[in-house]
Amino acid sequence: MSRRKFNLSWGQALAEILLIFIGITLAVAFNNWNEARKDAALREGYYQRILAELKQDRADLKDIIAYHNYRKVAIDGLFQYLDKVNRPNADSLQRMVQALSYHMSSYVPNESTYQELISTGNIRLIKTEVREQLLRLSQMHSYVVETQQAFESQYEDRRHQMAEVIDEAAFYEIRKNPKPKALAWQRDVDSEGFRRYSNLLAVRHKIAMTMMSIYESVDQRCEALIALVEKETAE
Repeated sequence: MSRRKFNLSWGQALAEILLIFIGITLAVAFNNWNEARKDAALREGYYQRILAELKQDRADLKDIIAYHNYRKVAIDGLFQYLDKVNRPNADSLQRMVQALSYHMSSYVPNESTYQELISTGNIRLIKTEVREQLLRLSQMHSYVVETQQAFESQYEDRRHQMAEVIDEAAFYEIRKNPKPKALAWQRDVDSEGFRRYSNLLAVRHKIAMTMMSIYESVDQRCEALIALVEKETAE
């Protein structure tokens, strides 16, 4: 039985191998290019969402900083008024006291995109510097939440005192000519009601001062991150 002979030269064999190698290389290169294109589009989408959330957070921070500053100024104004006037006008004092009636206001950051990046593993798509800044901002958010909760717990125990004192018909009578001291809320007064109310205002004042400082730091971090992300999207 005769055998079929294949006359295949080394040159032809190498050409065949080369063609196969080129084909595989092109296929891999195209697949990598296509995946990179998809990743870039996905990253761009994440960047746009991050920018939108950060800008909304900055708007919220602006409002809440103004909110706390208004209450701080109102508390300062009340005690300055009491320092200057020995017998406060009841109507004026009542208006000032009512201006201080407010609930605790908390900043709620939007981290939905960052949490999605973490849970899906797509955080790998985000450039290293942006990723690090997102992590730091998230850590600041956690600190804000913890601080807010601590203040809310402290304030909740005294919330009822506000209603008790504010409903007194002649609020200014409970002052009873206190002896001036360095801090208005540490005056030596005869009225237990005024003392309790002053302590509550001290808590409010501390909350306003502390939270404004923290919120301003968060706002600065948001501003820097917005600039960084916008730089990345422009490249």
